[in-house]
Amino acid sequence: MIQQLEHFPIRIEQPKGFIKNDLRPDSGSDAFGENLQQVISELRQSQQETDSAVRSVLLGNTGDIPTAIVSMEETSMKFQMMLEVRNRLVDTYQEISRMQI
Repeated sequence: MIQQLEHFPIRIEQPKGFIKNDLRPDSGSDAFGENLQQVISELRQSQQETDSAVRSVLLGNTGDIPTAIVSMEETSMKFQMMLEVRNRLVDTYQEISRMQI
């Protein structure tokens, strides 16, 4: 199986929308919330594209198996990153709620 996959050109690109360098806390806007909403939206879109690619392969349409596999892995990594962000936010909230004023 791996030998078959070696013949397919696979490009690894940096996920778009996950790292923004233009966030400034003093900008007066809810930059973190907006960025989080954008990442969630892109994750949802990535999941839909992956579902479409897998469905195309399963139905025998013009689906490309390596492309579907790469899409599944990208979506999985994005989802794991979102879970880690959520876990860190929850941990931070719990730590702040334990602080004595």
